[in-house]
Amino acid sequence: MEITPGNNLLRVKVSNQAAIRRIIYEYGPITRAEIAEKLSLTIPTIATNITSMIASGFLEEVPVPEGSSMSLGRRANAVNIVSSSGYFLGVEFRRQLRHLCLTDYRGEVIYSEVDSTDYPDYNDCMGNACRMINKVLRSDIVPPDMIAGIGICLAGIIDPVNGTLGVHRQTNWCNKNILEDVKRLTDYKGPVSVENNALARAYGAQLFRKDLLRDIPSFIYLYIFNGIASPLILNHSAMLSNPVGPGEVGYMIIDPGRPRNELGSMGTLQSLAGEIGIANQCFEALKQGKAPILKSICGGVVRPTFLQILKAQEAGDPFSDEILLSAAFYLGIAVANVDNLIRPHSMLIEGRIFSNEKNRNHFLNTIRENQFRLTDTKTRLIFLDYDDYSGAKGAAAVAIRNNLELYIK
Repeated sequence: MEITPGNNLLRVKVSNQAAIRRIIYEYGPITRAEIAEKLSLTIPTIATNITSMIASGFLEEVPVPEGSSMSLGRRANAVNIVSSSGYFLGVEFRRQLRHLCLTDYRGEVIYSEVDSTDYPDYNDCMGNACRMINKVLRSDIVPPDMIAGIGICLAGIIDPVNGTLGVHRQTNWCNKNILEDVKRLTDYKGPVSVENNALARAYGAQLFRKDLLRDIPSFIYLYIFNGIASPLILNHSAMLSNPVGPGEVGYMIIDPGRPRNELGSMGTLQSLAGEIGIANQCFEALKQGKAPILKSICGGVVRPTFLQILKAQEAGDPFSDEILLSAAFYLGIAVANVDNLIRPHSMLIEGRIFSNEKNRNHFLNTIRENQFRLTDTKTRLIFLDYDDYSGAKGAAAVAIRNNLELYIK
């Protein structure tokens, strides 16, 4: 039986302040009266917490904009987050790439860096990532004591409470304590957060793309890279949202007739439509003397990069075109299945495959042909420009989310 802890005065104070901080982050600038109305708290409770947060430098008072509904009647100052009151390091941790960025509270990037050395060994990869972190901590980019949190994200099954990686099938990394390793290998003594990389991107969109997601009840973030994931987020305004399930749509079986290998079925969505899966198919075609334009672009029979495959499609290579359109078809089938099952309000889509309008249109047509819904209702599909740093920004967002739960005395 689950035991729910009771409320005592300290717990109530911490909970109230966290709720106030989240509301100001979400809606600021906002007046004290509006905060009280949204949270059903008393004005004295709001005022006491805001006074302490202004004194700490976390909040500032700002004039209510002219013409705003907040400016009607007696003029009252609004409050807002001071973006520069804290900074957050976000790192996306991959075997082939480590992206790092330093952001303020609002996700504005102050500094960024990438390392593209391939580290098959986990310890080598973690050591490199921590050297990048230490470089920032020992620099004068911002005062080290102003870094309020570090976020780490990576693919695989993540336990965010304990900061551990359960399994990453593509790299064969299993049972790794990311949290302990980062604390052991860096100079940082503050809070460290660990999350799945697709889910981190969803949190980044939730915090930093309010133009797309404000007042949206639910959304899916479809991320297509070597793997494919689509976490579902219930988008509560107070940022108390949690993902529904792991979102590992890449392991959906699309073609059960395909053989199996050491990673499982070769008929999964990511085997057929992930970037590595597409590159593997094109490499086999090059060995067989197919894809002449792709061969010319690659300079011979070598494993092509995904960008080379896209370039070959644009140049008229028939095999590259067939493979990418096939991948777009499989992605469309998967999205239609997810939509038929869950029906989210919106879906954000990030993937380099959709930089070609032809692939995007084939994907959309496939969804329309396989959705089961009334003609006057539809999920809002939003294509995002591919961003190499979206994972690192998302990791910073995870650190910011956790920071907003901390109590300021």
